[in-house]
Amino acid sequence: MKNHENTKLVSYDSEDEENSEYPHKNVEPLPSFFLDLYQVKPRQGNDPEFHEGRKRTYPHVSGSWPSHIYIDLMPNEKLQILLKKIQESFMIEGIEFKSLVENDLEMPLPLHISLSRPLMLGSDIINEFKEAIKEKVVFESFNIKFSNIAIFKNEDASRTFLVLIIETGKEILQNILRMVDSIVEKYGYQTFYEENKGY
Repeated sequence: MKNHENTKLVSYDSEDEENSEYPHKNVEPLPSFFLDLYQVKPRQGNDPEFHEGRKRTYPHVSGSWPSHIYIDLMPNEKLQILLKKIQESFMIEGIEFKSLVENDLEMPLPLHISLSRPLMLGSDIINEFKEAIKEKVVFESFNIKFSNIAIFKNEDASRTFLVLIIETGKEILQNILRMVDSIVEKYGYQTFYEENKGY
């Protein structure tokens, strides 16, 4: 039997290993803003066909961006089951609806807690506005419990929404809403709907 001790494909000394051209690195997760990017080019214009048959509340204006401030909330399993039952009862009754609870692959989507009306932000202020929100609206995570459901309409009554009524966590949300309102008002926009602030 021959000795193959000195037969190696590649030989490295320790210094070469440390200075390797391709060192192993852990890959960082994608930044959260990446999830907000359009998967396809956004369709512009006011044709309802572009927006799942919805009529635009505000007409498309170049350089003006529809924006909305909200908190993402991923429903737990119990809440997902409840929302699924509500959807099933709508289907039984023949009520047409667009689910915002799950995507086309039936994967759960985050719900959101609205903190503003729809805002039409100009290109000249959008980054400054976003930075003001990120800097001023800071809070620790907190628990929310829902007590009931209600139905709301948008401003021109062209759309109807099923909403969950918050039972616990209201005080913290109202503090957050005050922070958001102060920034929204500073930029000359209307604050959140007074009648909905108690929910």
